[in-house]
Amino acid sequence: MEEVPEGTPSGEKEFEELTQHLRDIVEYPEITEEEFHELLSNASRNYGGPLPHRTWSLCPETRDVVPAVVWEKDGKVWITKKCPEGMITDVYYEDAKMYKRFEEWRFDFKIKSY
Repeated sequence: MEEVPEGTPSGEKEFEELTQHLRDIVEYPEITEEEFHELLSNASRNYGGPLPHRTWSLCPETRDVVPAVVWEKDGKVWITKKCPEGMITDVYYEDAKMYKRFEEWRFDFKIKSY
């Protein structure tokens, strides 16, 4: 991150505090690497398909593109990423019913190559 003059808030510290506070009040399910691979092998291959589905995501620590799986548990939609430092699970959508409702509005497009 770019250096900021002393006394000027960068927002990074506040973001970390807010993220930690959120993790303290929301129960995040933890899955093992074996469970991740099982979810991945059973996942649909197209984004927006039935859950679970496989995708790619960014590791929050290294910013690398990593394999991920989007899945449902306890009425929420979660995304689990296989990062170099381990498995990371985050809330993807707070309400699974709403997620499925918005899937109807998904725009399926293909990029033309010229």
